[in-house]
Order: sequence, then structure tokens, then C-alpha cells
Amino acid sequence: MKSRGFAILAIVFSLALVGASCGSDDLGDGIEGLPGNLADCAEISIRWGSLTTDALLDGSNENVEEDADKLKSLLPDEYDEHVDAIADAVSNAEGEGLTGIGEAMSTDEVEAANTAIADYLEETCASLGN
Repeated sequence: MKSRGFAILAIVFSLALVGASCGSDDLGDGIEGLPGNLADCAEISIRWGSLTTDALLDGSNENVEEDADKLKSLLPDEYDEHVDAIADAVSNAEGEGLTGIGEAMSTDEVEAANTAIADYLEETCASLGN
């Protein structure tokens, strides 16, 4: 279970870095033509990764609220609390460096939130392209 979670987080962080390097909030142009629900899955992954890496990429939590709102708009309403838990952890870790961010992201609440979102993606995206 742990290795699956790490693999999913690695993919999410990779997608977030790709999305961040593109420098655009409009992800639709690059993923719109993907088959099945792959575009939705990719956008959720990119937004989730962006939210979790906000403090790492630019050292501030300036974009946390915006990223959280975008992620909530992509997920069913019952995931709002999970997104808020992650956003709060990232916001509270601003200026704490890598160690502080790691500690904030490793609480039981944040780990449960990340697991819930990872499970949603696994269930929703398990049959990509179908």
C-alpha cells in the first residue's frame, strides 16, 4: 500500500513540475484531446501536485488558495475537506523550509487526505481511455 502511494505521489509531483514549468493556468490546451477520462485525471493530478508543491517551488503559499479552489472544482464535493487539509498544511509550512514542509505533509490528517485523493484517482482513472 505504501509503495503504491509513493508511486502515485511521484507521478503527481512530476505532473505538477511539468505544469508549473509551462507557466500557464490554462491546462486545457495540452490535455483536452486525451481519450476517455484521461484529461480529467491528468488535470486533477496536476492541480493536486501543484497544491502540494506550492511552498516547495516558490517558497511561499501565495497560490495555495487558488490551487485548492481549482482542485475542489475538479473533485466531488466530499473531497473538499481533504483538499482543505492539504492546503492548510502547505499554508502553515510557509517559511519552514523543506523539513517543515515534510513535517506538515506527514501528519495523519494530510496523509489521509492524500490517500483519499489517490484512491479516487485510482478508482476513476483505472480504466483510462474507456
